[in-house]
Amino acid sequence: MTYHTQKNLPISRAIRKDKIENFTLFISAFTTKNNVYLMEQNYIDELNPAYNVCKTVGQKYNISIKRNPMSDEQRLKLSLKKGKANHRYGIKHTKEALIKMRDNHPNTKPIYQIKKH
Repeated sequence: MTYHTQKNLPISRAIRKDKIENFTLFISAFTTKNNVYLMEQNYIDELNPAYNVCKTVGQKYNISIKRNPMSDEQRLKLSLKKGKANHRYGIKHTKEALIKMRDNHPNTKPIYQIKKH
């Protein structure tokens, strides 16, 4: 294993200083794939580990954690707003609005159009 990719992380500095042999990997619990972020956040909140740079799970990767999932009633209300029941149904955005949305979106790459002569 190499630990040189994240040189400035506190855990990386500690491993270089104290050597990997002085650290222990401890598996505290097993969980399902769907529950892993919630469980990790609970451990961070309870233990307040010194080597955790991000105090919120998924912050680095923009992952949202659902602490209070929607109730069946809320899901039903949302599902009833699809199609013609939606307040935006049938309304088209103007070309100017589409261009503004595209230009202001952080993941948009420029699109080049080739004019035919």
